[in-house]
Amino acid sequence: MVVFSLLGVCGLYGLSLTSLVEPPFVPLEAVASGGGSGGGSGWGSVGCGEYEGQLVRTRGVLTDLRTTAAGDLLTIKANGSELLVFVFLDSAVGATAASARKERERLNLGYGDEVVVQGKVQSYRGRCEIVAEKVGCKNETANSSVSVFVSQVAENPEEYEGRRVSVVGCVGNVYKNIFYLGDEKGKYLMRVNLKSFSISRPELKMQKGEKIIAEGVFAYNAENLRYELNLVSVSEI
Repeated sequence: MVVFSLLGVCGLYGLSLTSLVEPPFVPLEAVASGGGSGGGSGWGSVGCGEYEGQLVRTRGVLTDLRTTAAGDLLTIKANGSELLVFVFLDSAVGATAASARKERERLNLGYGDEVVVQGKVQSYRGRCEIVAEKVGCKNETANSSVSVFVSQVAENPEEYEGRRVSVVGCVGNVYKNIFYLGDEKGKYLMRVNLKSFSISRPELKMQKGEKIIAEGVFAYNAENLRYELNLVSVSEI
């Protein structure tokens, strides 16, 4: 297990950031469980218990990010619990691909960022989540190397072309000189080139489905008309 340092502290997500009354801070594990007794996944629970429909603030570390047409689905964790946060893009209605991309670039979210989230609690498919309509994020660590997710690179490959980048994803099929790195839902796959890597495949000991951080140079392979990551190092999560 590799302890990944926090890369930054992000600003508040919220439905009413201009409100004069700041919503109460609730520990992430309490929101995720619906307040414990009588909420969340407890017997006889309804929705998210005492927090259902309430505007709250909470804090956690970003461990996953998936993009959708309407916005981004974040997974944040704290004290052994995880919580889903859905962030609507302001430009989602009638958005162009370019406007959505620019909005995501402003968020500047990366794996390991500590985020403070503000939004309404609701139950979705038996789990509690927070729905946020607006987001502002500012990393406190200047010039730090941020790890991004496969989906972020897939949405905007030109942004990362020619750069050394760390990508978080799940190991897919592994071959002699390449392997594939995907998001947890299998929507996106990134080709990772092992030819520039000094360690042989047996020494990597990668298992299909394992979540890793692959660091390398993201480049366009003109000969094969595709983007790929030329691997430099691999870290377990």
